[in-house]
Amino acid sequence: MNQEHSEHQIEQAKRHEGLRRKVERDSDGSSVIGWGFNEGNGLMDTFWWAVWEEIGISEDAANILLGRSLDQARKAFLNLFGSPLTEDMKENHPYRYTALINMLFNLGETTFRDFTNTIRAIQHQDWKAVAYHMLDSKWRKQVKNRAYELAYQVWKNELIPKDKIFYIQTLDQKYWDHHAVMCDHLDKYEGDWLFLPPCCDDDIPDSGVLEITI
Repeated sequence: MNQEHSEHQIEQAKRHEGLRRKVERDSDGSSVIGWGFNEGNGLMDTFWWAVWEEIGISEDAANILLGRSLDQARKAFLNLFGSPLTEDMKENHPYRYTALINMLFNLGETTFRDFTNTIRAIQHQDWKAVAYHMLDSKWRKQVKNRAYELAYQVWKNELIPKDKIFYIQTLDQKYWDHHAVMCDHLDKYEGDWLFLPPCCDDDIPDSGVLEITI
C-alpha cells in the first residue's frame, strides 16, 4: 500500500466520521470524540476522557488519535487474516484493504469478528460475496452511504469517482448471483448503476432508485 492509498484512508475516515471536538454519545451509548475515536478501543485511560469531557479536543490531537485507531485496525486485520493475506491485500488489492480497515476501525475488532460470512469470504478472496455480506447487515442500516461506498470499493478494488452519481437498485437473488456488474449509461439516468442484493430493499425509496453521491 503506497502513500496515496494511506492518505486516501485517512481522508476517507475523516469524511465518514466527521470531527467531534466535544465528547458525544454513540448509538450504543459509548463515548466518542475526534474522528470517531471510541472509548471502547482501550487506547486511552479514563483520565483523558475526563479531560476531554471538560475542555474538548484540538484537531491536531484528534489526528493523532485517528492514526492510533487506524494502526489498531491494521493490527486487528493482521490478527484475523495472517501475514500472507495481509501483505497480498496491501500489494494487489489496496482499495479493498483500505475499505476493510475502514470497516474494522468503525466497528472495532470484537464486533467485526461477528461478521463470520464476511470474514470467510475475505479468506477465500470472493469479493462479490464480501460486498454482499457487508451490505446484508445491521451495520449497513446504521451507516448507510458509508457501507455502500466501502462495499463498492471491496467489490471493484477502486474508488467511486467523486464527480459521478451512482444509482442504486436491487435485483432478485438469482440475477445478483449471476449478473452482478456495473452498468454504465442506462437510458433513464445519466450516471452509473450499482446493482445491490435484495437485502437492501428497505433503503430503496418508492421511485425504486437510491442516488448515492460521494
